[in-house]
Amino acid sequence: MYKPFDTLPDSARVWIYQSDRELTDSEVADISVLLEKFTENWEAHGAPLAASFLVAYNRFIILAVDQDHHSPTGCSIDKSVDLIRGIEQSLSISLFSRTDIAFQTEGKVFTLPMTAIKQAVADGELEGTSITFDNTVQNLSEFRSRWQVEMENTWLKRYLKQVAS
Repeated sequence: MYKPFDTLPDSARVWIYQSDRELTDSEVADISVLLEKFTENWEAHGAPLAASFLVAYNRFIILAVDQDHHSPTGCSIDKSVDLIRGIEQSLSISLFSRTDIAFQTEGKVFTLPMTAIKQAVADGELEGTSITFDNTVQNLSEFRSRWQVEMENTWLKRYLKQVAS
């Protein structure tokens, strides 16, 4: 059963899918229709899941489930992954790349391959205070407190040290 995203508890489990390009407003609207229908009917072994979604910065699809209501199962998670793969195919985007890192500067979100981060720091495109996104957060508490974080407070700080030396 669909629940508004901001009403889910901090303990709700999250999955974040990052697009390799900015989505158009029309694509976001289409994705939102699909996700609302999906979360409205998402079940685990016949039990409705209290679920929601968010499309953030026209770059990230975030699914969330209130595990206190009912926990997702392997099969129900597989159904969500199938939906995300379908979105990928229909829009010719990648939502599963783990080697591209998202950053935000001046309100704009962009991605860089990990191999380009050191050079971006050397060129002054990224600095310690640059905002990056930790898509490995597991629940809404972590999402709300540390999904967006300064580069110097993440594992990416090693790139800052490499350029400084």
